[in-house]
Amino acid sequence: MATPVSGANSWLSIQGRLLFFRPEEENQQLELQEYGDYTIKVTPYAPEDVSLYLDDEKVESEHYGLWKFHPSHYAGLYKVIARAPGQPDQATWLRVFPHKFTQRAYEHMKDELSRTAIDLLFHLNSPALERASYTSHSRETSALHDYQQIRRIIGEMRDIILRIRLAPQTILHTELVQQKLQQIRHFSPDMQPVPGARIAVPARNGQAVQRERVIPQEWMTRRTILSYDSYENRLLKHFIKQQLLPRLGSIQERAEQEKIKVNDNYHRYHNKEDLQLVGKLEQAIKQCEEMKQRCLYWTNEPFLQAAQPLGIPGHVTQILQKDPTYSRFYRLYLQFQQRLQTTIETDKYITAISLRRVSALYEMWSIFGVTRLITDILEKEGYQMTANNTFEIAENLFHFSVKTNTASIILKKGDTRVVIKYEPYYHNINERGLAFPAIVSTTIKGGQLTPDMAVEVYRGAEAQTALIFDAKYRWKRHGTNTFVPNPDDMDTMHNYFNSIRYQRSAPTPTTHRSRGALPPSFVSSAYSIYPGSKIHIQDNDRIGALPFFPNISEGKLHDIQEKLKDLLYYAYVID
Repeated sequence: MATPVSGANSWLSIQGRLLFFRPEEENQQLELQEYGDYTIKVTPYAPEDVSLYLDDEKVESEHYGLWKFHPSHYAGLYKVIARAPGQPDQATWLRVFPHKFTQRAYEHMKDELSRTAIDLLFHLNSPALERASYTSHSRETSALHDYQQIRRIIGEMRDIILRIRLAPQTILHTELVQQKLQQIRHFSPDMQPVPGARIAVPARNGQAVQRERVIPQEWMTRRTILSYDSYENRLLKHFIKQQLLPRLGSIQERAEQEKIKVNDNYHRYHNKEDLQLVGKLEQAIKQCEEMKQRCLYWTNEPFLQAAQPLGIPGHVTQILQKDPTYSRFYRLYLQFQQRLQTTIETDKYITAISLRRVSALYEMWSIFGVTRLITDILEKEGYQMTANNTFEIAENLFHFSVKTNTASIILKKGDTRVVIKYEPYYHNINERGLAFPAIVSTTIKGGQLTPDMAVEVYRGAEAQTALIFDAKYRWKRHGTNTFVPNPDDMDTMHNYFNSIRYQRSAPTPTTHRSRGALPPSFVSSAYSIYPGSKIHIQDNDRIGALPFFPNISEGKLHDIQEKLKDLLYYAYVID
């Protein structure tokens, strides 16, 4: 007889506490931590020959019923499956909490990564006031941000609709009208007879009648009338029905989803901020429903009911530019296209990262934090961002999916061009088919090099230098409360510094026992990013490590900014 799912709750234990098999169960009560040493055991109530699978991989053991579990470098959710002959698979999840950070700092890191990604998304084409709402200290979610934006638009639309109602835009509209002969006052060349009944025309006095003369009884005539079916009203109707209403529904749905997630966090950790956020989300959900009803009411205005569906919105008319009321509407329309037309979706990508490896989340978060600091420094020095291809955007949907080994962000000043790349792939100099000039790897073993981030500097088409950054979720304890970078990571930075070069032409072929002359040094600095205590420097500032961790103090953040300025100065990027 098959064991019901509830019966599996007595199959396994961890450190003497039962492992629960229930839908959506995360077993948080076990309080498992990254780097912990745990033993999973079968209980006397388990069936025979139970096997254990973690993340779909079978866990081997020297002794039946005893499995070691050591979640090194991994914090998040582990999928657990228990299998026994003749029994259905029993599945559950294990929540492993991070070791180097508190769970609250871990959640903060995910939120800030989302905001930083959105900030970079809007950075190229959006005004500074909009980007200010995505600063790292904001606790607002994407749904709340969009709610605030659309609430302001709806508020201004109320006044615009009221003013348009007093004097709607009209156009002279020509229509075909079927009229009887006696209704026609005068004939014109563009009138067309309607087939059908005809009326006999009497002969003039004294005129001999050869045959009967007839004329159609009904005619199609053109009539010019004033109509509300103007392009401006069509665009207004399209904006309300096809853009505002769907977006309000989308924001409302996302707010409801975020409310569920934040509610769960509150019940787990009892953070006051989460409770306040739930209140804001509830208010947003209620207001979105009210704004949807208001939009539906507006579409019943006579001047909008008469407006026909709009084809492809495109050209701007004199009315949209110069009429006081319609120009206000058009400005709102353009703001919507810029700020709210793109749906923001970052949760899937960030959740995928955070499901398992806290190291992957930390590395992504810290690299994007350094990106933001560098772009801010360069823009203050007069650089202009000319391209931002960091993320995938398809059909107005922003999915946080980072492009690698490509020019993600480009900033220019004069003939200097700064290119930021994520996970650049530097081919080995001896690789066949490699096109030159190229930035290459010159490692003795012949491998490629792929740091987490490179800031490449060009003048014209010629590469000048590069700053290399590599994030590492580890440190070495030094003293009681001091954490310094791992020596192995510093060795990696030395390797990047010495082995990444710029080769202008194909290297000269060499014999089996000799190496050709290497291209000159190219990298100006190579720095690790780690969750440590202080800035670490070696080799006259060319090699080092930057401490980056959640909720970093303003003082330490300022020190990191100053160090980045130094590195950009050494690379002749800023004065």
